[in-house]
Amino acid sequence: MKKNKKVDKTLKGRAENKHYKKYIIQKEKLKAKYPSSLFERGDQGRCMIRTNPEEQLLWNSYIKKLLDIIFKNNGHFQRFLWDVLPEQEKIKRDYLTKPSKSPYYNY
Repeated sequence: MKKNKKVDKTLKGRAENKHYKKYIIQKEKLKAKYPSSLFERGDQGRCMIRTNPEEQLLWNSYIKKLLDIIFKNNGHFQRFLWDVLPEQEKIKRDYLTKPSKSPYYNY
């Protein structure tokens, strides 16, 4: 097994990761499609409560599309997460996803 270079898991390391950069670009493109008032913050830094039903529908639509980007199979965010996983976790996941070679052993 070849050794991977050590991955920097700090914020600086995220900014240098090519998959994370592509994910941020996708997220910003999605955010640009919605009105800026949707992303305003309240007094305590949290998103404001949406009392307008139309605004709530827009917010739900934004969240759904953002989650589609995040959970897309083999997407940029998934690849970024795979890059920052510890080596031991990668080995464990590879082992669990490989099919058994024994016909007598079933999962």
